[in-house]
Amino acid sequence: MCYVTSSEKQIPLPSNYVDFLFTLNAIDHVQKFEVMCREIIRVIAPGGEFIGSFNLEEPFDVTEPQTLTEERIKQSLLDHMDLISYRVAPQADVGGGHCYRYFFEEGPSIIKGCRKYVWARAKKRPNFRDS
Repeated sequence: MCYVTSSEKQIPLPSNYVDFLFTLNAIDHVQKFEVMCREIIRVIAPGGEFIGSFNLEEPFDVTEPQTLTEERIKQSLLDHMDLISYRVAPQADVGGGHCYRYFFEEGPSIIKGCRKYVWARAKKRPNFRDS
């Protein structure tokens, strides 16, 4: 395992190199989300997996330079891969030590009036060609 810190401009890894890419509440903090998604797709090897979480519909501020929606996440990243699992869940109680519980279990079927995460796992298609 290696930990990599980068901007969205270029992940410092070769193309088709990574077998598993894990990001937890990170790529929603970049300036150019679509550019970051292209870089993620570039570095994951065909058949490699993406596992990640995204904060949904956070208001714009210094640390959240854009507002992510399910549609934007799908169009920029997940539609280019084969989805293994996908769930929208409430951001669980951080104080109770369960802030990531929905990474492992299903959330409620109806979510209203609270902050939400998208939890996703996807696989890069073996025959994926960057367009």
